[in-house]
Amino acid sequence: MPWLRTGFVAGCLACAWYWLEYRLGFHTVHFEAGRYTRYAPLAILLLSLFAMFRRRWRRPGPAPALAEQLNAGVQASLVAGGITCCFLVIYSQQFNPGWIDPMLEWNVVRMRAAQVEEPAIRAWIVRWRQATSPAGLFTFLVAGSTLIGTLFSLALALLFRRGSR
Repeated sequence: MPWLRTGFVAGCLACAWYWLEYRLGFHTVHFEAGRYTRYAPLAILLLSLFAMFRRRWRRPGPAPALAEQLNAGVQASLVAGGITCCFLVIYSQQFNPGWIDPMLEWNVVRMRAAQVEEPAIRAWIVRWRQATSPAGLFTFLVAGSTLIGTLFSLALALLFRRGSR
């Protein structure tokens, strides 16, 4: 089950990345840097899927079916998203429970400096609170990474199918 290994590795690497961001202060002090590094877990997932597809296509024997490849990508993304979600819920409640409010305040200050209207700021605050709740993290990480992983898996499966073995 290479999808399980790929999902586990991608999820653990994403968790390690979030922990590194915390240790470097991107969630507590250096918010500006954290704005740019938040996409790294997505890149980790996509690179892991690429490596899995590449390994599968290099194996001798018949080419993997499109449905088989898509299924492997979806399941790997689901596993990675689940691991990352569990970690971030624990992280937000145990290791760094205060990171959400300073990040919220920093973003509100930036919005006010950009002269965003107050109703729009309030609406963003509500969305931020919902997104950083356990249910919001589940929706964003598990459903989001599975959707992105599915689309990327489909693109990779079609790309590798067009190429020669």
